[in-house]
Amino acid sequence: RGDPQKLREALALSLRNETPSIPDHQHRQRVAQAFGDASSLRDMLLRALGAGGAQERVHGLSLRQGRIYVDAPAFEDWQREVCAWQSPVPLLAAFRLSEGLRQGRFSSDITGQGTRISPVEQQLKEDLRATCLPGMNDPRLNDLLQLEYSPNGRKVKQQLKEDLRATRLPSMKDPRLADLLQQEYGPNDRQSARGGRLVDAHVHINGSTEATVVWLHALAHPALFCGKMQKETKNNAKVSFFLQQLHTSEQEIFKDLRRAAYLRQTICCLLRRCRQGSNTGTACPDGTTDVLSWTAIAARLRYAEGDGLFSSHPLRRRGWTDLQSEGLFWLRALATLWQTSCPELAALLHFYLLLMHQFFRLLVQHHD
Repeated sequence: RGDPQKLREALALSLRNETPSIPDHQHRQRVAQAFGDASSLRDMLLRALGAGGAQERVHGLSLRQGRIYVDAPAFEDWQREVCAWQSPVPLLAAFRLSEGLRQGRFSSDITGQGTRISPVEQQLKEDLRATCLPGMNDPRLNDLLQLEYSPNGRKVKQQLKEDLRATRLPSMKDPRLADLLQQEYGPNDRQSARGGRLVDAHVHINGSTEATVVWLHALAHPALFCGKMQKETKNNAKVSFFLQQLHTSEQEIFKDLRRAAYLRQTICCLLRRCRQGSNTGTACPDGTTDVLSWTAIAARLRYAEGDGLFSSHPLRRRGWTDLQSEGLFWLRALATLWQTSCPELAALLHFYLLLMHQFFRLLVQHHD
């Protein structure tokens, strides 16, 4: 059920296995810096995701014109430490929660209830319109656009270009990007271009699909996903070898997807129960009522049987995608956790996180 001391030990061992050349005390120090004096799994989760309500922002995220961006100095770490290992959706939901708390709102006001959507939830929906990967905020790029159309700005513009050359990330030469900027700031639009606005172009290398989108689709259609994987395993020796590296199989992945679907369903039931302030069983979409006891949850997770799965997200709203619904799920779960300190909710969210990020190891871009 989430003993903080055992979790810290497990994290230190995991870090040691990842980089055995570093002394143990450095691994323990890293864990201590990450979680501070957190005395419960609930506190550890909120702090790790950046929903602790502290004044300092975490994960390099910030707001600009109402949208979430990654600050330029933190962008490299964000790509290497966050996106390569986990879904950004819980972090974006935690950021919206922290921003609401910083503005003096109560957690009960940050989230809606039932079909009612709060303004903060609507903002998160906009954040997750087509992607869960936020863009990079670098003021120097906006300065370049402003100076491009300002009088006597060439000298300063040249200096800014020299500054930008100092970055370790090489630029991409693509005439389409030049055409895009030309259309946005063409000869007939120079006056309005003085405000300075950069098009946030999102590029997928090799046509890859975002991991969170793949996860949500597999969660809704586990048989379809694992059927395709089984077919590829039979026809492609590399796929079979890849699964052997991960010590898993199509059957195990199928069971974990069912477990995760049941966990998400149970968490939604638990959120309603916490909202109602009731300690009794809450009726769930699969028709059961006593699903919130540890015994019933453990039995369902152990055998991963039964139909209680959805072809769409349990919190799906009209006009919302599964990605946006997942953001709503995380925002409501973290706000409820902040308000109620429910240990059952913390344990189930932690388990759901573990299953989701274990699934991410199937990505060929993953470090392992």
